Amino acid sequence: MSGRTFIQNPGPTNIPERILRAMARPAVDFGTEEFGLLLGASLKTLNEYMANSGPLIGYTSTGHGAWEATVTNLFDVGASVLLCDSGHFSHRWGEMCEAHGLDVQWFETGWRRGVDPDALREALSTESGSKVQGVLVAHTETSTGVTSDLAAMREVLNDLNHSALLVVDSIASFGCAPLAVDELGVDVIEAGFPIASPGDFEAVTEISKSLKKSIPAGLARATKKDIDACHEALKHAKNFRIHTFISTSPLHMKHKLNKSPEQVLEAIKESVTYARKFTDDVEWSCEDGTRTDMDYMCKTVELAIKCGAKTINIPDTVGYTVPLEFKKIIETLLNKVPNIDKAILSTHCHNDLGL
Repeated sequence: MSGRTFIQNPGPTNIPERILRAMARPAVDFGTEEFGLLLGASLKTLNEYMANSGPLIGYTSTGHGAWEATVTNLFDVGASVLLCDSGHFSHRWGEMCEAHGLDVQWFETGWRRGVDPDALREALSTESGSKVQGVLVAHTETSTGVTSDLAAMREVLNDLNHSALLVVDSIASFGCAPLAVDELGVDVIEAGFPIASPGDFEAVTEISKSLKKSIPAGLARATKKDIDACHEALKHAKNFRIHTFISTSPLHMKHKLNKSPEQVLEAIKESVTYARKFTDDVEWSCEDGTRTDMDYMCKTVELAIKCGAKTINIPDTVGYTVPLEFKKIIETLLNKVPNIDKAILSTHCHNDLGL
């Protein structure tokens, strides 16, 4: 047979008229109480559809941006991942992994069918497969339409007692194919912002009450009021994390906080120490970190760890730092912060440049 054996057409999606009409209305201001209530209700409903007891976070980007956030936040450069290649988009995901310095093991499905659990078991049972830190799969591949059996993939990982993360792209499958997060043991969960609105507080509270397998986290500015709100929303969970942050760039300290560098250091000390009264799992972020003076950033990170932060997050808040620049920041922290070995380093990246 010559020519194509199937049509690869990812869109355009037919959008119902009522949705088009709703899109024509003015957007709700994200800083209002109305938006907070809408967001909280939406996240709660999404959790119900996903059969997930853990918290969700809305990430503003294209699907490619979500891929990049996954790659940069979950895996170190040089980490080995197994990429389930079932079509054009999953292949692009693998290429992005390679661009970020990951060691990609290509697991070909043939673009006509989803992942074969027996073949996956064989691949993960090899010497190279045993070193895999993440199994990346598009639940339904947009370009080919093939769907993989996530429950069967999770069963393979469990049977092998394999420690690899199961990372799922459900962009094309969500709402069409079952996605039971708790059952599947999906490993990655991000936080809510309890003080942002009554709706957000309620959503995080409900999540902390129903959580079974994962640790909920709440976001808080460097104030006791924010941290108290986190504690109130999260206290229903057996274990929880408080993630507190403050701006550290010269621009933000002067024009956003109206604080001196010394005052910001004091705020870091007070906020992290206060958060530790509620939990020993505290994360600290330097907002606008990629525009922060490196010597000053090293001081802030060292202080946050000294006060009890177990995770240090470096965010590219304005979204224009390129990978090599970010690499240099992390290397500097590893080399200059004396107690960096006592904390886990994480990053928060954007892709505003479309790299």
